[in-house]
Amino acid sequence: MNVDIQYIAHTGSRLPYYITDYVTKHQRSAQDEMWTDIFTSAKTLASNALSFMLRSVNNRQVGANEVADRLLGHKLFSNSRQLRIADLQHSDKVKRLLKPIRELQQTVKRNPDSDAIFVAHWVLDIYPNRPDALEESSLYEVMSWYEKDNIAMTKNKELQVKGHSYVLRRRQSKPYIVTHQLVNPHTSPENNELYYYYMLKLFHPWRSEDDLHNPGQSFHESFVLCIDKLPEMASYHNSNIKLTQEEQQLEETIRQRAKSAEDETVHAEDEPESAFAG
Repeated sequence: MNVDIQYIAHTGSRLPYYITDYVTKHQRSAQDEMWTDIFTSAKTLASNALSFMLRSVNNRQVGANEVADRLLGHKLFSNSRQLRIADLQHSDKVKRLLKPIRELQQTVKRNPDSDAIFVAHWVLDIYPNRPDALEESSLYEVMSWYEKDNIAMTKNKELQVKGHSYVLRRRQSKPYIVTHQLVNPHTSPENNELYYYYMLKLFHPWRSEDDLHNPGQSFHESFVLCIDKLPEMASYHNSNIKLTQEEQQLEETIRQRAKSAEDETVHAEDEPESAFAG
């Protein structure tokens, strides 16, 4: 996707000029080259147009995703699994989404002093107030397998979220792919603690963040103590370690090849010229 942004302060003639100039600008494309290749004066315009249509069908432009799917043998008509982003940051850093204006107006009418202006957040609102039936479920499991429905639109209220007008409903097919901010624990002590904080927050059942570690313990120490009891967390952690090692190995390989190419260039420049050179 190509996005052009240009600031125009003047509301007069410059705005329509910019729009018309951009829309009508000439940009040579693959179709222009294709038409040049197939056009011949020996054929009628209709024959040239038919040849162009057949060539376009067989040589249409494709995106990088479709190319990858074809090379990997994936079915192009199948759908990918949906993603759901878990914002695992501390509550004072989490970005909140405001409710639609109509809901805010109704809220103000009911209670002018209400602070319920944000859409329910999976990490801050839904999971800590999950029903008792999901007490031992992790944040990762809840975000993977459950939808939140408005309580007024559903008959089964068994999994009602405490203090909220939502009911959780388990998905019947594939779960969401839960993703989150990636942190390399080896870059600094702060990132080391943040990484294990994220792991515990994802896989250790909790109602309050105080449940994630005991007083006086670091998140890393709490992680080590409970990793054997949480096999999903252990598997996820091992997968992260493997990916990090592969990335580091790839970076090192690229660095070595770049240095090798640089050394070859310097060696070529230092070779003595022939006696007949110049």
